[in-house]
Amino acid sequence: MSAPTMAERKACWAARDEFWRCLDTHTEDAPRCEKLRRSFESLCPQQWVSRAAGPGRCGAGCERGPGAALLC
Repeated sequence: MSAPTMAERKACWAARDEFWRCLDTHTEDAPRCEKLRRSFESLCPQQWVSRAAGPGRCGAGCERGPGAALLC
């Protein structure tokens, strides 16, 4: 796997920030952020997605689903 280009990194970071902002805003209604989560996971390398979903980020309900998708 080659390293992401600068444009790919910027797109990934923007998607990540938008997703986390949504989760912070809708703490009791994380499913509202599903579309943003899928965008984040599709734009970022899987290793980055795993690292960004570190312990505690989604609270006690954070887990990996089928295909290592982040489920909050």
